Amino acid sequence: MSNAEVNNSFSTHSTSNVSNSTTDFKYKPFKNAVPELVPFSVAIILANSFVFVLFLKKKSIRTPANYLLLSLALCDFFTGCVNIPLTIMAFTQVVPYAKLPDVFYLVAVLHNFTAVVTGYHILVITAERYLLFVWEVRRPASKNAILKILGGVWGASAIIAIVPFFWKSQLYAKDPKASTLQTAHAIFCLAAVFLLPYTFIIYAYAVMFKAIKKTRRQMETMQNGSEDQAGCSSHEKRCLVIFVTMGTLYLVCWLPWFTLSLIFSLDASDGNGVHGTVSHVVAIVRYMTSVLNPVLYTFFKRDFFIAFKQVILRRRFEERVSFSALETARNSSRDEVY
Repeated sequence: MSNAEVNNSFSTHSTSNVSNSTTDFKYKPFKNAVPELVPFSVAIILANSFVFVLFLKKKSIRTPANYLLLSLALCDFFTGCVNIPLTIMAFTQVVPYAKLPDVFYLVAVLHNFTAVVTGYHILVITAERYLLFVWEVRRPASKNAILKILGGVWGASAIIAIVPFFWKSQLYAKDPKASTLQTAHAIFCLAAVFLLPYTFIIYAYAVMFKAIKKTRRQMETMQNGSEDQAGCSSHEKRCLVIFVTMGTLYLVCWLPWFTLSLIFSLDASDGNGVHGTVSHVVAIVRYMTSVLNPVLYTFFKRDFFIAFKQVILRRRFEERVSFSALETARNSSRDEVY
């Protein structure tokens, strides 16, 4: 998707929830959307299908916390099997031309829905891991509690996403009030879905890394009788790399996404220029996260990784038994996450 017309359509319709009316909606079909987007769809479906297969095959990973990861995989799977095919249908004009504005509007709403629900999933997953470190308990929530939280996440995300439908017709008619509501909605999403969650996520990562480092120092003191240890251990470095990668991915994906939504709600006239090109890149990055999420948030967990090797790679994975007394007491709740 590189020509100006398609960038304009995607940016003003898919990223900013559409502001053009049917009368001034004009552009030619863009067949290159198929070879560009289909690989993303296939990769997303395959990557997240592994999570479903592992959940089906391995009862040992059906823990309350892992239902959060299953739900995140379901969200990403939705992007691959619904959002992207619907986007391709819009770009290639499979639907009647008169219905294209409504299709693009639906594409925008569904993309915003998956953006919101993904952001809140990552927030809840981070919060669950953070509580493990702070409270030092095996599981801070039961399966029923986790399912209720997930119900709240999906429900709240759906409400936030469908709100723009209430002023869709006024937006088509270029009603200033509808434009104001659209801008307010974009500001709310930027603040409530990105800024506040990201602030907590970075704080939680910092606390967890300090806890890992402190625990490692305690273990070294118990074993060596000395606290004179410099630098980070390989385990600490691995955790730091994972935390930085997670934080960077969240920042790179969602800050541009919600910022562009706000920019286009204020002024979508530059869809053929820099804004259109940037929105194209942001959309590609957004799809890439649906492939990377199951890798970062699922397969970096020890139990999922073991299950992956046993079920997918058909290998026997021998777990290490040389855990310290401190790690055993905590049931590896910290290390198994990373």
